[in-house]
Amino acid sequence: MLQDAPQTETQFFKSIPAFADLDSALLGRLVSDAIADEVPADQALFEQGTRPEFLFVLARGMVALTSRKGDSSTTIDILRPVSQFQLATVLLDEPYLLSGQTLQPSRILRMRAARVRRIIESEPALAMAAARYLSTQYRRVVGEVLDLKMQSVTQRLAGYLLSLLVDEPARTEIRLPFGKRHLAARLGASPEHLSRAFAALRSHGVTTRGARVTVADRDSLTSLASPNGTSRSRAN
Repeated sequence: MLQDAPQTETQFFKSIPAFADLDSALLGRLVSDAIADEVPADQALFEQGTRPEFLFVLARGMVALTSRKGDSSTTIDILRPVSQFQLATVLLDEPYLLSGQTLQPSRILRMRAARVRRIIESEPALAMAAARYLSTQYRRVVGEVLDLKMQSVTQRLAGYLLSLLVDEPARTEIRLPFGKRHLAARLGASPEHLSRAFAALRSHGVTTRGARVTVADRDSLTSLASPNGTSRSRAN
């Protein structure tokens, strides 16, 4: 199915957080009818308010989860590989609360929702894996709500930039993975507030040139983002 991937299919599916602890036989049963598609950028995957037909896995590329009310819309999350999404919606068989759209050419795997539900209902190991994954997601969402309520836009931006550097201690330059409009929405800010936040970070050693950001003083940025050592910002 994933002939362009360096891993075997089993290794690939085990890299999906919700499926990581499943044995090979159960995993094979779950993904046996998965459909893999190459999807161009700016392609809708599902629409807010419609019922779920598939559980999605992002194998390559980038997907935005957005919400619309009237003429207004906002980006709720930006997904990067490897991640499955809309598991809670599939389990509940309730309408999507968000819409999904590719931001880049992407490889998307789809598993039929009704079949996923049947297997989860009959396999305790898969039900437990789903429960652990959704619990992790719940904690992440609570952390982000706390950040929105207790941190300024500048602090949230600082935490986000640090999350892009977390695995590379010596790195000082990063490229924003998506446009500033999506970043502003992801941080719960308007584009104007985001611009002011970038300006405020100059005194903490942050400079920008288009999508490129240089962090010259990581310690200063860390102190701003998490004065108590409890920042919960995430890069995805």
